[in-house]
Amino acid sequence: MSNCGCKKTPCGCKSATTTAAVVSGGGCGCGGGGCATCVPRAFMRPRFFAGQLLTEDDLALLGDYVVAKNRLHNRSLWGPGVVCGLDVHCDPCGGGNVIVQPGYAINCCGDDIVVPCPESVDILELIRELKHHTSGGDCADPCDQPRLTTSSGQVPNPKAPIRSYYLYVRYEEQLTDPVSPYATGEPCAGQACEPTRVREGHRYELRCTDDNPHFPGLGDRLRACIGDIVQVRTVSADATALNRIATHLDVAQRALLQTPQPVFTASDVQPFEVAVGDLGTAIAGLQTPDTAKVRAALEGVRVAGSLFARYQMTPAEQRPRLDAEAARKAIANGVKATEAALGATGVALDPLETVEAKTMLALVGPPSANVTTRAAATATTLSQQLWAYGAPLDAALYAESRAAQQRIAAFLAPRLAVTRLPNDCQLVAQFDGIRPVPDGEITVSSVNTLAASGTTTSQILARLLYECLCDAFNPPCQTCDDAAVLIAEICVQDCVVIDICEMVRRFVITWPSVRYWTDIPNFQYNLNAIGQAVETLCCQLRGGCGPVTDVGTTINRLRAGSQLLMSPNAVSAEPFSQLGNLLGQLEPIATTRAVVPGGGTTLDPSVERSISEAVKTAVAGYESELASLRAEVARLAGRPA
Repeated sequence: MSNCGCKKTPCGCKSATTTAAVVSGGGCGCGGGGCATCVPRAFMRPRFFAGQLLTEDDLALLGDYVVAKNRLHNRSLWGPGVVCGLDVHCDPCGGGNVIVQPGYAINCCGDDIVVPCPESVDILELIRELKHHTSGGDCADPCDQPRLTTSSGQVPNPKAPIRSYYLYVRYEEQLTDPVSPYATGEPCAGQACEPTRVREGHRYELRCTDDNPHFPGLGDRLRACIGDIVQVRTVSADATALNRIATHLDVAQRALLQTPQPVFTASDVQPFEVAVGDLGTAIAGLQTPDTAKVRAALEGVRVAGSLFARYQMTPAEQRPRLDAEAARKAIANGVKATEAALGATGVALDPLETVEAKTMLALVGPPSANVTTRAAATATTLSQQLWAYGAPLDAALYAESRAAQQRIAAFLAPRLAVTRLPNDCQLVAQFDGIRPVPDGEITVSSVNTLAASGTTTSQILARLLYECLCDAFNPPCQTCDDAAVLIAEICVQDCVVIDICEMVRRFVITWPSVRYWTDIPNFQYNLNAIGQAVETLCCQLRGGCGPVTDVGTTINRLRAGSQLLMSPNAVSAEPFSQLGNLLGQLEPIATTRAVVPGGGTTLDPSVERSISEAVKTAVAGYESELASLRAEVARLAGRPA
């Protein structure tokens, strides 16, 4: 077996230019209960030329090519299921039979299953066949209960258990019309009759369980890639908060490299006043708190509180003029209102986000009332310095951020190991390069690691989810392990069919079926109603097949037709407003009456004015263009040769 993957010998086709007919392997073809697990495959058709000796292989290849292409079309474009008909009804004579009405189905191999006329199916006989089959060992016999004996004879036992069976139809071929071959003179040539036709047919079978295959959809493929959706929501919330914390830390670290001692300058006055105003607006919204409003208030506290902390760290003689007392009160009110809103009903912050909020509110604290005369406060800890530049961090938030980074990494590791990532080629390598956040005290090095690892881990999670989603949109080729088509569930009691359910079947979606399913009164997507409205607009309201002699009346009919199309169920009136504009342009023409020789003009005055204004505008434009051309000619004529 050739090695797949990064070896020199690739899987699948040898080369893009290979003309070999198949990409095959074990299990391909219609063997057993399924078919063609290796489809789609390459096709080969015969090519004929003058003087060619045709053999049975050449002619058979032509038929095989057409049949195989038709099967590929059926299974790939339509899929398996019932196309139309195949209603399963009770037998008028009762008993253990059902009637399968004419219809058409496609199995997962792409074979056409056609029932041309009503057929009576003996369910009891199929049950007996099922009992002798290995898969039917667990099926109970509906006829194993004794019947009741009355004066008029035996009658069905109403206390007998009800058994459910599933009726399938399966495609079959039969070789027919044998013909004796001509003698070829070859010593080993067979002289037995050979069939000359392949009759396509079908047979019915029962099963004890609903084995209708479930073909994976977009949701299945997405869940297979990302895992449990509840866990995804949890780690996504961690990643959102962690990425925000890491981004704030990165910005603060960069600011501290330029200005190790935070200083509030004149350029900070306007942003601070705006931040205080935004905080006041956010706090006003907390009268009816919810999660979004609390998050807005926390952001206002972060921006205004960190700027005010920087103001307090600035020596008094270096501080720009500012109404610090009013700012202190506004921030204190914001902290108080936000703390109260954190516990309100309807406010649900994520765990890491909650720790971040508590850290932020604790760092703001009760600002000093003597801010205008207070001497410069020296930032004695790294946390205070980071907070002055908008990055909240203390021991509790550091520990929770570290734990969140570990949770996200633990979620990513097994998925990146098994998930197929055909587009994001560097994702696994970048994940392997993430440094774990160290345990211990908050230092410049540990903060740098948290900022870098937190951002990278969160981004890798987002890229994985994005990759899983986008890759899932590409539908895979469906396999076929069971070529039978389920058409009904049969309920049998005491050897009598008592109920039939057809809705266990899978339907093939076609335009005739869509038109049938949407033929519901007042349904906005009713295809038949749409067609009838267009017919009314373009045929009946037009006046039939005769010539249009009264344009004005016709336009009035078109207006009525547009109103007909603009029903309450219309999705959008935009196309019909365009139709109204078109009718508005046609109306002046329709109201124009013919000029009678010798009788003078009979133009409507409003139409006459419209035409006159249009002519004047056109003439003015032509005169302007003519003047420009004359100027250009004069300029060219004066240019030296």
